[in-house]
Amino acid sequence: MSIESMQCLLHSALRAFLTLLFATAAFAQEPQNLTIMGSTASWPTGRVTFVSETDVDGLRIRHTRVEDADCGARDFLEINGPLGPETTAVIEPFLSAMQPCGSNPARGTVILSSGGGAMADGYALGELLTQYGVAAALVQGQVCASACVAAFLGGSPRYMLESAWLVLQSPVRRPGIGIDCESTQEVTALKDYFVARLGSENGGVLYERAMSNCTAARGWTIQAQDGVELGIVEADNTPFTLQLADGSLNFMAENATRAGVITTTSGLQYEVISRGAIAIAQSPTASSRVTVHYHGTFFDGRVFDSSVERGRSAVFPLNQVIRGWTEGLQLMKPGDKFRFFIPPELAYGEAGRGPVPANTPLIFEIELLEIGGAN
Repeated sequence: MSIESMQCLLHSALRAFLTLLFATAAFAQEPQNLTIMGSTASWPTGRVTFVSETDVDGLRIRHTRVEDADCGARDFLEINGPLGPETTAVIEPFLSAMQPCGSNPARGTVILSSGGGAMADGYALGELLTQYGVAAALVQGQVCASACVAAFLGGSPRYMLESAWLVLQSPVRRPGIGIDCESTQEVTALKDYFVARLGSENGGVLYERAMSNCTAARGWTIQAQDGVELGIVEADNTPFTLQLADGSLNFMAENATRAGVITTTSGLQYEVISRGAIAIAQSPTASSRVTVHYHGTFFDGRVFDSSVERGRSAVFPLNQVIRGWTEGLQLMKPGDKFRFFIPPELAYGEAGRGPVPANTPLIFEIELLEIGGAN
C-alpha cells in the first residue's frame, strides 16, 4: 500500500471516529421523532432508544435500539443518503457497536434508503455488512438505488416490505451512478458481485435482467414480489416485522379476546364501564353535537389528552372528530361511560397528529354528558 493510500485510510478512520464521538455527545440533547429515516414507517411507541447519529456529506447514519421481550433489545442501523468513498469507514464503528440479540450471533439489521453512488462504494459496504453478519431491510416508502442495491445484497437475511423499491439505474442521465454498460471492467465486476452474493443461478439471472435494462432512462425497478422471485429477499417478512412491531399492535389483537370487550365490523373495540339512569334515552347521530368528558391514553398508559385532567368538559360535532369517536359515541346514551380501543385506521392513521405518532392505536374513556351543548 502506498503512503498516499495509507494516509487516506487513516484520515477516513479518524474522521469516522470523530464524527461518531461528537454526534453521540450531541445526540441525546435533541428531541427525535419516531420516523424511520427515508421512509413512511415509524418505530414502536415507547420502546425505541436512539443511541447515536451522525451526518457525513449528506449521508445520515443512526444507531437505533428497540426493546425486545426475547433478548432485551434489538439493534438497527438506519442509513439514509448517498454512498461515497468514506461510507464504510464511517459506518463500521456503528456496526461494531451493535450487540447480538441473546444467543443469536447476528449483530442486528441495517435499514437502507439511498439514491446510490459509485458501485465500488456499494460493493465495499456490502462486503462490510457480510463481514459483520447483519441483516438488511427496506421498509415502507424507502428507495435503494444502484450502489445501495449492491450494499443491500451484502446483508443476510434480506427483507423488503411493500411500497419499498430497489432500483438499478442507468448512468446515462446520472453520471457516476449505475453501471457503464460499455465498460467491460464494470460489467464483469457487477456479474461477479451478484454471483458472489446470490449464487450462480440467482446471481446470473439478476445480472442478465440488470443488463437488459441497463440503458433504460428510469433504470429497472424491483418491488417486493419481484425480489422474492429473483431470490433477492425473503418470501416471509414476519421475522423482521415482529422485531419492529409496536406492542400496541399486538395489544389490539389480544384485547379483543378479553371478556366484556366488543369488536365492531370496522375494528373498533369497546367495553361498557357504566350505564346512564335513563335507559330509553336517545343516542346521538353522526351529525349531533355532544358534550363529553374524556381521558385519552396510549396502550402503555401514558396520557396524551384529557378533559378530565383539565377539569372542563368538551363540546363538538361528531362529524368533525376521528372516525372511532364518530362511530363509538353513536353506541352511547347520555350518562353512559364507555372505554374505546381505537385502531390507527380509525384514529390518526399513518400521518399521526400532535403527540400521537403514526400508526398508533388509542384508548379513550368517554362519558357522554348530553347531546347538544354550548361551545
